[in-house]
Parts: sequence; C-alpha cells; structure tokens
Amino acid sequence: MADEQVEVRFLPVASPEAASLGVRSAPALVVNRKLSAYGQLEREEILELINQAKPSRLGIILTKPPGGEAASALGTAAEALAWGDQACIFCLSDGVLAACRNQHGPTAEQLETVLRRGGEVLVSAPHLRAGGLSPERLVPGAVAVEEALDVLVDRVMEEWDKVMVL
Repeated sequence: MADEQVEVRFLPVASPEAASLGVRSAPALVVNRKLSAYGQLEREEILELINQAKPSRLGIILTKPPGGEAASALGTAAEALAWGDQACIFCLSDGVLAACRNQHGPTAEQLETVLRRGGEVLVSAPHLRAGGLSPERLVPGAVAVEEALDVLVDRVMEEWDKVMVL
C-alpha cells in the first residue's frame, strides 16, 4: 500500500481527544486515530509504532445467511472501517443472500454501513446462480464476481492482512 496515509500526533493529557481515548499520561502518541503509547519514546520506538498502526486489510468470508452471525461479521467490518482500516466482505454459499436487495434488520443495516464507509462487497456469481438469483438482485455497491474462487484465493494470499471466515 504505497499510497497509504499515516497520521501521527502527540496529544497533551488535557484535550478532548485525549480524554476520549483514555489517555492517562503525556505525551500520548496517536497513530491513525489509535492510541499507540504514552511517555517519552525513542525514534525507533515511534517508527515501529507507526508501522504497527498502519491500516489493516480485513477480509471476511461470509457463508452464513442474513441473521445474527452475518450481522456480527458485517458489524466487525463496519467497525474496522470506522477506525480507518480497509474491509472486504466476500459472500459465498448462503452468504450471497446477505448482499441481496430488500433485506431488513441488522444484517441489511450493517451491510449499508459497510458500503457507506467505503467497504467492498464481493459476491460469488456462481453461488448467486446456484440459488436462482441474478446480479441484479444485489444491493447497489455489491459486485458479482464470476471467477469467485480465483479472486478469493488472490485476496487471501496477496491482499488481506487478516481473514475471518463465517
């Protein structure tokens, strides 16, 4: 990720942002809106903390239909996006149903949040067809992928830092 941006700031204890992050002593090092360390740090320590705080690339392989587990997985992606990380939901098997239009409830709400925050939603086109569905049934922003398993392997092996399977 050569074009990623890293925001590094030192916060005094007496600031609203420090209070919201639970800062107990100064100075507090904040990298990409994540509290990284307190107190005096050496240059090498700061560089290592910056490296550790770079945005994660989370991949969630969703095989569950709309409901509790799917909503939870989508909520995890939405939270990662809120913290500045990247997130991709890859829908397979019954998980393709979570990306279809006219859903209601927590799964639909979390999916909308993921897309609104810039998350990526990929859906296996072969699994859609197996369920008697077409790509036109997907929510706006979700993308049907023909070579789904090839793309999935590439994402897992080359792009994602962390992977969840549900």
